[in-house]
Amino acid sequence: RKSQTIWRCCRNDCGGRASFDGAIYIKVNDHIHAPNPEETIATEYKSKIVNSAITSHDPPRRIIHEVLLGISKEDGTAVPNYSSSQRTIQRKRKKRNVIAKTEIV
Repeated sequence: RKSQTIWRCCRNDCGGRASFDGAIYIKVNDHIHAPNPEETIATEYKSKIVNSAITSHDPPRRIIHEVLLGISKEDGTAVPNYSSSQRTIQRKRKKRNVIAKTEIV
């Protein structure tokens, strides 16, 4: 029996599905909604924040600043606010026991 990976849309009311059998991707069902670019931007932002939080020892301020540099000003409204991003970093680090280096000013 082959191993197969199946992805589904994160929206509960959508039947969008795709599968991967190790060689090819197969679209099983189409989405029933239009793409939401703001949601995509927010998801990518959070993913970068979380990845940096667990792989680096930089302070949250630096991580947030570096990730925001890659986002255009027009897309800034789709990004979570600073305190929310900071809490996300703190939670991920606490869960993984990552110690942040302190900033000397």
